[in-house]
Amino acid sequence: MAAPGPTPRRSVRKRVRLYDVRQVVSLLDDPDDSSDSHDSGSDMDVSEFRYEDSDSSSEPDDSEPGSNRNVVHMGNSDSCDVVEQTDHGHGDAGLGVADNGDRSNDSVDYDIWQTVRNLQQDQPPNVNDFVSHRGPVWNPPQDTPPVDYFDRFFQCSQPDGQSLWDFIVDETNKYYSFSLRKAGVLQEHSRYHKWNSMDVSQLRAFVGLYFNMGLVRKHSIAEYWNSTNFSQDTPVFRRVMTLQTFENILCFMHCSDSENEPRRGDRDYDPQYKFRPILNFLNESWAREYDLGPVISIDESIVGFKGRHTLVNYIRIKKHHQWGPKEYSLADSNSGYVYETIYHVANMKVSNHGQPFDVCDRLLENHGGKHHHLVVDNYYTSLPLCEHMLDKQIYVTGTVRSNRVGLPDPIKKTLKHKGDMVCQRKGQILAVNWMDRKQVRLLSTISNAGTVEKENHNKVKKTVPNVVIDYNAGMGGVDKSDQMTDQYSCELKSRKCWRKIVFHLLDRTLTNAYILYKENSNIQGIPMTHLKFTISVVEGLIGGYEEPRRKVGRPSIGDPLARKSARHFISKIPDGKRRKCVVCAKSRQSGLGYQGSRIGTWCKDCGVGLCRNQCFEKYHK
Repeated sequence: MAAPGPTPRRSVRKRVRLYDVRQVVSLLDDPDDSSDSHDSGSDMDVSEFRYEDSDSSSEPDDSEPGSNRNVVHMGNSDSCDVVEQTDHGHGDAGLGVADNGDRSNDSVDYDIWQTVRNLQQDQPPNVNDFVSHRGPVWNPPQDTPPVDYFDRFFQCSQPDGQSLWDFIVDETNKYYSFSLRKAGVLQEHSRYHKWNSMDVSQLRAFVGLYFNMGLVRKHSIAEYWNSTNFSQDTPVFRRVMTLQTFENILCFMHCSDSENEPRRGDRDYDPQYKFRPILNFLNESWAREYDLGPVISIDESIVGFKGRHTLVNYIRIKKHHQWGPKEYSLADSNSGYVYETIYHVANMKVSNHGQPFDVCDRLLENHGGKHHHLVVDNYYTSLPLCEHMLDKQIYVTGTVRSNRVGLPDPIKKTLKHKGDMVCQRKGQILAVNWMDRKQVRLLSTISNAGTVEKENHNKVKKTVPNVVIDYNAGMGGVDKSDQMTDQYSCELKSRKCWRKIVFHLLDRTLTNAYILYKENSNIQGIPMTHLKFTISVVEGLIGGYEEPRRKVGRPSIGDPLARKSARHFISKIPDGKRRKCVVCAKSRQSGLGYQGSRIGTWCKDCGVGLCRNQCFEKYHK
């Protein structure tokens, strides 16, 4: 018989009373001493207090009310007031103190994170209205040609300054002379022999044809001059200039002084040297012609280029282009007008807060004091950015990554149920952790913690935080400009990275010109579409330009008037030779289908072959 086992130990569970956070707050905020309240018959003893934190190792039971006290279930209005305070090493701070914007309240500590007690009553302190003009600076009459809007960006701000058209023409002609000296001995059919000095009218026609290529898409540049297939014929390109002239301009066009260009390895080497003059000129022109509105955004874009260059980057999340130079743009969120653009280069970091912080600080250098609302994505958003922009009187809203320094633990943690939300505030800065289809974390210095009822595309109502609505409304400025720019962009293939950037800047300028036209206060009725505006700009740039053409073929023999006034006789060609009839050959070239043949008669005085009857008479009429 087996020995009896040890007597099972009877578990003794100590009964501990759990208090609601409101009761704890009321207890801690009681002006009377805790011993006095205990002596007076109160059944709430501070020594027996135990607080259930949702960050404990035990899993909360959602079936018990109050099991997860720092998570607000947005579907239940009764639980909107259940909050906690997050203390990160700041001592015994009061629990559940809501930030209502009143800094005179001594119980509110603005240096620590506090969970918002009542979502609908939360208001950020010190929010001022936007104070500045918004929209185009120049409002011309309604009958102003669209090409004038585009030309505004090529004019110099100084009265006696050089326009961008003249600058490109001068640098292109200088580069041709510079490269001709470096070429040495030229081949017989070298393109250097067929170059003529470029002028402004030719450059404008070249840019007009480039924009027209974005409207009429073809496989290659040569196809625009191909007249073999009548269904694919585009005669406007042949009428303006020859294919050889277009390719020569594309080859020799330059925007910088190549003779004084620093070489790689020099101390003053600049990878943006070849396009920096155009970038600086257009940034100044874009800023001169438009005033940003209250809501602005900063985002990055990629200029498509897969060659080898130090500016080439790879972005996985971008759909249009993933390889190429990366640009950071500041744009108006409402219209999509790009105000300024800078390009990513190595070692852009200036401060200790990282490169995204420095990009925002550089683009917003001259925009402080106007109370703009900046909307950015999680690449840029951080606590140092929010605090720095508050010092410049610029508000920030953006998604934030969970590994950013300084975020409170409830914002970092993973939520489990769709609709759960945690809101924490530290003075002006609001942090929101919201579970939708995916978990979203946001920082804002202008939004409140309230929620609204919204309907999705399936007519299903859902509760959405106000900060999410503010973010979605203001984030699409740069994306809107990219969409409009890529719609009619030619994107010529090139082995030169700087050339791709220059053409991209021209496309961006055309988009800004359309925004200037569309927001002109003098436009009555419905403005023209983006397509019609682009067509009008193309026709305005080309104008009446036609390249002078050299006659093809042998020069004429004799005086053309003499063959019609003097007496001529037909005779046989000496030595039995035969020639083509010039009248029959001209009929064949005109497409009449007559093949013609070599004949043995000619006009001795004119020196041309002619048939005996009708051709001889027709030629001498």
